[in-house]
Amino acid sequence: MMEDMQSQDLVQKFTVMMQELEQRQEVLQKKTEQRHQQALEEIKALLTGISFGNMKIANNMTQGESTKAREDPLEDLKNLKQEFTLQDYWNSFNQLYSKARIQEEKVLNFFLSGLVDELQLAVRMFKPRTLSEAYSLARLQEEMVERDGAAAREDGAGRSNRLSILRFWTEQQLHTRQEERREE
Repeated sequence: MMEDMQSQDLVQKFTVMMQELEQRQEVLQKKTEQRHQQALEEIKALLTGISFGNMKIANNMTQGESTKAREDPLEDLKNLKQEFTLQDYWNSFNQLYSKARIQEEKVLNFFLSGLVDELQLAVRMFKPRTLSEAYSLARLQEEMVERDGAAAREDGAGRSNRLSILRFWTEQQLHTRQEERREE
């Protein structure tokens, strides 16, 4: 009988301990869930902020304008740089140019400054007087660079037709200027 009482006592203590353990476990689980929920809320807020920011950027890109462009197209025109093809740069440049209301003499310098170095140097060498001249020269130079790259890949030498293109352009410039003088 004494053993039965001791055993009941032990069972009772064990039951109380188990109940206390379960209560502690529930409290810990609730705290963990609260922390987890709070962390999720913070992550959602961050993602919403990032998504909102990306959405604004995407909207600006699809509209073809930066936020600055709406505020100051002249500043954007000054800071525009060629990052991809000449055609992409030309399209972006013309879009800003139409909004900037600036004289062609000034815009020509902006256009040249935004070209990648391998195009800019060759175009400046010919001292173009108009934006369309500068663009034509840049297109010629871009084609040369692409052709030189292809030739270098094909034969490893990278032979260039720069002299023939320079001669062609020089002759065309002389012809154009002679025509202008005749008209005067």
